[in-house]
Amino acid sequence: MKRSNVKENYLKAIFSLNGSEEYVSNKLIAESLNISAPSVTDMIGRLVDEKLVESIPYKGVRLTKTGLESAIRVVSKHRITELFLLEVLKYDITQVHKDAETIEHLDSEYFFKKLEELLDYPKFCPHGSIIPTLDNYQEVYRTPLTEYEEGDTLVFRRCIDKPELLDYLQQINLHLNQTIKLTKIDSTNRIFIFSYQDDETGYFSFDMAQLVFFEKA
Repeated sequence: MKRSNVKENYLKAIFSLNGSEEYVSNKLIAESLNISAPSVTDMIGRLVDEKLVESIPYKGVRLTKTGLESAIRVVSKHRITELFLLEVLKYDITQVHKDAETIEHLDSEYFFKKLEELLDYPKFCPHGSIIPTLDNYQEVYRTPLTEYEEGDTLVFRRCIDKPELLDYLQQINLHLNQTIKLTKIDSTNRIFIFSYQDDETGYFSFDMAQLVFFEKA
């Protein structure tokens, strides 16, 4: 993969983890991208040198103004492409992310404007995230499962489009806008247990629970 593409993938991940407003840990970036922590540390150093992110030791990184603008461009292209693949080409939802990862790096503003026009200027991607612009880039749903308490009844609104997570959601048949009840938080084993669809029981690891976003029902 070209280095510029790798850089864009990092900016996209930081943006998706609310890195436009708060500091995001290297660990969470590594979890989102499914890569090793040392690799993240190395790339973050390069992004700092290019003034795309600012970093505070033991706290994490946050996008600079320049980094935010770059992130918005690639995130918007990625999410519009995902929607096109799903709605027009009838991709399976678990497959859209992989091909969108390739298409998003196409350097053609005209192409993506035509996609946006074809889709009637959509506001959200298939995973519940907004399709950002320079004037409107804050996510609507920003509260991960880790912020809720046992007994809360929640509506599933958004997830980070990590392939392993998307596969798991399809496997357990949990989709956006479904309601769950957070029945137990197992702090010892770092597992979130929830019920849904009347009698189904689901589980999220702590790391995965940071990548799924809900609102109270």
